[in-house]
Amino acid sequence: MIVRKVSIQNKYGLHARPAAVLARKAQAYNCAITLRCARKSADAKSILDVLSLALGPGVQVDVAATGDDADKAVRDIYDLFENGMGEDTNRCSAWSADIARDLKQQGDARCR
Repeated sequence: MIVRKVSIQNKYGLHARPAAVLARKAQAYNCAITLRCARKSADAKSILDVLSLALGPGVQVDVAATGDDADKAVRDIYDLFENGMGEDTNRCSAWSADIARDLKQQGDARCR
């Protein structure tokens, strides 16, 4: 079994879109892939299982895999988490880069 810990980078946690991206990616591997958080676990190949974990931003998750390509699967799933499942993980993503830069120069930039 290969296990690696990763944090949820998505601003709104692991909601439907990133869960679908994760499940699609996980389905490409010939191994069992499980997400574990606290006492809960989920089959990473199932969108509903992943959503049932209700993973919020910053939560740490163990990605575990067993089978033929477990090492590659865990590595790739880890990278997917680190890259926000293709979503913008910038905490100020609602602001354009120009506006954020201008506000920082004025000393008023605030990310909430």
